[in-house]
Amino acid sequence: MSKSSKGPRTPGNPVFFRTLSDVSEIKSGYLFKSPPQKRLLVEKSWKKRFFVLFKISEDHHKLLYFRSSDERKESLGDIDLSRVSMLHRNPQHQPRWEWVQKTFKCSTSCALYIKDDNREYFLIGETSEEMDGWFNVLFDALKHRPFKFLSPTVI
Repeated sequence: MSKSSKGPRTPGNPVFFRTLSDVSEIKSGYLFKSPPQKRLLVEKSWKKRFFVLFKISEDHHKLLYFRSSDERKESLGDIDLSRVSMLHRNPQHQPRWEWVQKTFKCSTSCALYIKDDNREYFLIGETSEEMDGWFNVLFDALKHRPFKFLSPTVI
């Protein structure tokens, strides 16, 4: 068997992803997404992205973002909901909020703060009603996650 051959393949029956008929789109829309912490205070680093929350199964959701609503074939990235440790509405107590508010001239009701084990995100929308909707669907997705231990050590 050659190096490139890893065994028999069954054409048409991939097992590493679900077909689009198996997932449902819960919510979608444009939001401004903060860059990684090193570039957070550089306004040009913030990008307007098209976000889509997909429901994969009862306890698994995916939050993907794309360049635009027309370019949804390949995502630019995702926020791994299985690793989210904080979801805040009205993030005025976050250390960088003052700069975010001053730069984007938005109220706290137009922003969400998400923290996972690798990164922190600010998501900014046009209206507080829009962000209420995002908060509600994300909160619902997070509360249905299966429980996972974050550390293998037992205290």
